[in-house]
This record gives sequence, C-alpha cells and structure tokens, in this order.
Amino acid sequence: MGPVQTKRVKGMNRIIVILLLACLIALSGCSDLTHSATTTTTTITPVYNTPIQPHPTYFAEDLGAITAGLDGNLWFTEPYGNRIGKISSSTGDASEYSIPGNSNTHNFSNSITSGPDGNLWFTESDGDKIGKLSPTNNETINYIVPTANGWINSITAGPDGNLWFTISSEPPGNSGNLVGKISLKDGRITEYIVPTANTNPYAITSGPDGALWFTETYGNKIGKISPSNGKIIEYSISTPNGHPSYITVGPDGNLWFIEYSVSNGNQIGKISPSNGEVTEYPVPGAEKASLNGIIAGPDGNLWFTMSFNINGTS
Repeated sequence: MGPVQTKRVKGMNRIIVILLLACLIALSGCSDLTHSATTTTTTITPVYNTPIQPHPTYFAEDLGAITAGLDGNLWFTEPYGNRIGKISSSTGDASEYSIPGNSNTHNFSNSITSGPDGNLWFTESDGDKIGKLSPTNNETINYIVPTANGWINSITAGPDGNLWFTISSEPPGNSGNLVGKISLKDGRITEYIVPTANTNPYAITSGPDGALWFTETYGNKIGKISPSNGKIIEYSISTPNGHPSYITVGPDGNLWFIEYSVSNGNQIGKISPSNGEVTEYPVPGAEKASLNGIIAGPDGNLWFTMSFNINGTS
C-alpha cells in the first residue's frame, strides 16, 4: 500500500505533508582517533537586545539552524554573521552573541543543539571548532577539532551524554569524512573514520535504538555508529545519486531522511533501525524543487520543506 499524501500550496513555496510506512541494509567497520581538548574561552555580551521586527542584524545575510534551549528560549545560528541568536518565545525579543574569532572571516555556524548540560553547542564549520555557549553567563568555549581543514556539518546530543557531529571533505580538497564525539566532562574529542571514502557525512541524529544515525550525501548511504564502541554500519540507498541530506526520527520509530537530488532524488526515504530496510517515497510535484529539512510533527506526521525559485526551478 502506498503512502498517504496531502499537499498545501501557497505562492511559490510548498509544504508537503507525508505519512508513510516500511524498508534495505549492509555493514562495515570503523577506526577512531582520540584527542584531548584544545580550548579557547571568551565571555561575550549581546550585540543587540531588541524586538524581533525588524531583525537586529540587517546584513546577517542568512539564518541557519534553530533549536529549543533548556532555558525556554529559541536559539539560532547566523552562518555569515559569526553570531548566535536568541529569541524569546513569549515576547519575541531577540539578542545576538558574537562568536569569538577573526571578524574578517565567516566561521559558518551551520548547526546548533541543546546539550544535556543546559548549554548550547554549535558547529563552526569553516573554523575547525565546536562552540559551547552558556545561556546563563554568555561565556563561550571553543573546542578545536583535531582534524584541520574539514567542514563540520551537523551536531546533536547522543544517548550516551556526549555531543556527536559530522565532518565532511566538502568543499573539495578539505579533510574530513569523519564522525566526531566530544565529551561533556573534559572536552575530549574522538573522531571515527567513515569506511566509504569521500562520502560527505552530513546530518546526524540520535536514533531510538541507542545508535547515532547520519546521512552520507555523496556516498548515497545512511550510516549508523554505535556510541559504545564506535562501530559504523553503512546502508546503501537504491536510487543512484539520491543525495540523502537531513534525517530525523519518526513517530513510528523509523529514521526518515531527505533525498534532495533534483535529477535522481527529491524523495523521502525511510530506514528501519531494526533490519535496515529502506523505502523511498517520491514527492509529487517536486521534479524541479529542492527538498530541505524534515521533522516529526506533534500530529504524528512527517513535515518537510520544499522550495522553488521564481522560475519554478530549484
């Protein structure tokens, strides 16, 4: 039986609601490199504290990831502004915090998550760093990732109480192809080599089975890493060059991911954590679109975004 599909359209943007079910698999090994933490510490003050409209930084150019903080606020990244933003869900007031570093470069803070320690943890993709921001005193600590010249993509809290992140070799010529772990106790960083070379590990999330699951965009695979021993298993996707990107846990206990390739993808994929079966669902009307994030909604469905430009192409 095929997936049940509902479509809402407004202007040139579309949000597709997909309700789906059922899924492929294979396996591999892993190597790890453990390093003690190298840190820099800075106490920072808000750049602005002002109502959200208009936005405080007019030339931030782009806003990135967003997460709910344990302090009750929403926290977001400004990849091109070298800042972390905070917005109150009750008043709409926004504050911005500059990320320490060279003001003439962009650290590209692409991903942010709440840690079990109550701090905000974020990636500095072009700075070889993992950042930690305290919501109580605004102190930021930067942890330098041992593998230089990689591209840190995504970060999430793991079931083991550590933070886990991905490092790709994209843009071309960069180091990477790793999954990393940073300890909340002492900042020690461990890096695990993804078996398939140049696979571009991208998004990562904590699965219902106690493992961390991540996408391999260029390898056309979904990876799983055990937090207890670092063993990596990779599962191939049947659609060639589907380019899996974002991944989340569904209300059904499966992992759901985006395939954003316009030519061969634009599908929603599902992988079972119990047997590794993969099922792919074409998105109607997405032939010239770009699929982006995906998340489980409170209504029991999967929600994702799909965008077009003014000419109807991605």
